[in-house]
Amino acid sequence: MLIHFNRLLLGSLLLLAASSCKRESYSTNENGLKYRIIRKEDKKQIQLNDIVQLNLTYSDMRDSVLYDSRVIGDSFILKVSTPSFVGGFEEGLLLLGEGDSAEFLLSADSVFQKQFQQPRPPHIALRAMLKFRVGIRKVMSEKEFSVKIRREYAEQQQDQIRAIEGYLVQNSITAQPSSPGVYFIILKEGSGRIPVYGDSVELKYSGKTLNGRIFDSSNKAGKNLTYKIGSGGYLEAWERAITSMKTGTLARLILTSDNAFRKSTKAPVPPDTPVVFDIELLRIY
Repeated sequence: MLIHFNRLLLGSLLLLAASSCKRESYSTNENGLKYRIIRKEDKKQIQLNDIVQLNLTYSDMRDSVLYDSRVIGDSFILKVSTPSFVGGFEEGLLLLGEGDSAEFLLSADSVFQKQFQQPRPPHIALRAMLKFRVGIRKVMSEKEFSVKIRREYAEQQQDQIRAIEGYLVQNSITAQPSSPGVYFIILKEGSGRIPVYGDSVELKYSGKTLNGRIFDSSNKAGKNLTYKIGSGGYLEAWERAITSMKTGTLARLILTSDNAFRKSTKAPVPPDTPVVFDIELLRIY
């Protein structure tokens, strides 16, 4: 009985190994690219210069993940350009369409030297292979992508305008934009001189989001802000506001993200965030 069991176990292991080998078998194209189609949906096929939204991971041959696009969310988008080397990543993409997924084996030396254009990291061995796995979420022509971006931008700006209008109502402020996405409200009128570009000014200020979270202020800095108008490093809408204020004026400047920090990841607020500045012009010197 033990002999029969061992034979059964051995047969099961061989069957599992054969199944595993079959599951991991790769095809090879005419340029030597090794690929494995995981899912084929027969939808819109990728063409050269198309814009593709996809999930992408790549790992070493031991399946240690080196990169996973999902950590940056749903916005991993690339243009399918001419392959950077024979048998390269783009050749694999051109085999696929919307909804498809696949795996490619690529030379790490070629990927880093010709695709990433940077030295191969020391922890990746010379002549090592990398395993790229892609899932194609959306395929767009350049024109379709341009239309999509313009539509999303317009929708986003409208959402921000609605949020600002809600802020104005909540704070009992009546104001019209002085230019698209810019609201300038005089809270206290001064009587002194209006500064011009090239003047140095001293200001008290605070910067906050629409929900009141302060991200910057002269109080936080422990001193008033002094700087030369036009010296660089300040928002254009900010400087236009200051050069329309009399000395002694306290004003509120409300900006859509397009007039403030846009999509910057280095800004003091998240990308695409409207902001509110309270600015008091103390003196010109």
